[in-house]
Amino acid sequence: MSNANVGKVFNMTGGSGGGGTLRLETLTITKPPQKTTYKSGESFDPTGMVVTAGYGYGLTSDVTGYSVSPQVLTDGVTEVVITYTEGRITKTASVPVTVQKVLVSIAVTNNPSKMVYHYLEEFAPAGMVVTAKFSDDSTEEVSGYTYPKTAFSTLGSRPVEIGYTYEGVTKTASLNVTVNPIEVAVPVQNGVLTYDGTGKTPSWTGYDPSKMTISGTTNGVNAGSYSARFNLSYGYQFPGGLDHRFSSGAEQCTGGQRQTAGSHLGQLRHRSVDHWRRPIWN
Repeated sequence: MSNANVGKVFNMTGGSGGGGTLRLETLTITKPPQKTTYKSGESFDPTGMVVTAGYGYGLTSDVTGYSVSPQVLTDGVTEVVITYTEGRITKTASVPVTVQKVLVSIAVTNNPSKMVYHYLEEFAPAGMVVTAKFSDDSTEEVSGYTYPKTAFSTLGSRPVEIGYTYEGVTKTASLNVTVNPIEVAVPVQNGVLTYDGTGKTPSWTGYDPSKMTISGTTNGVNAGSYSARFNLSYGYQFPGGLDHRFSSGAEQCTGGQRQTAGSHLGQLRHRSVDHWRRPIWN
């Protein structure tokens, strides 16, 4: 029989008048716990588990106060041992469990083919190998990793964060790439200006206001010598690694008509200088 109200030790009188004592004989898991599958590093959860002690003569009792080993489940564990002691008698039972490996870390074990970028380019992972390490010491080359898909907006050595998620656990690794400025051509003046007493402003081939600004002398009524400075925005450079260039030229009046003169036909010469040339007007 089974009776939850029966005590752990029973004193009974035999039919011949002799005395007898029931002792702990068996330990059984009569109802497994709700959770039997774990991730490596999780603790055993006995919720829902019923442990029953047997005393012979068909007598049983559900018991608590048992111990479990191991408490923390790691890779390779296949069962949890339940230990219960009554008086000087100890019995054990086991609960089968499944322990799944967990992601421990990731590393970039082969760099991508492209490690040098220009300003506003996006990271290209082609050729990159990402290797995951797990709690059971196994490793695996993985796909499905994440990386930034925004354009590089800062020059120099830049970190790129690689992420990978396995069974709800995410790990990251960092890869450094180099970001260089975009080289642009120095603007060149278009055509020849003819001065007629009204203000004239040269136009420029290669002048892109999204990449540069122009300052200095950019408009005039009379011919003369002047300088205009092109200042590049962040992320751009002229040939030679410069972030600014001066364009200078000389213009004069001839026969009552103002026009550019010189062998360069009004094309403004381009050169790098470290000082400002003030305009000289005729």
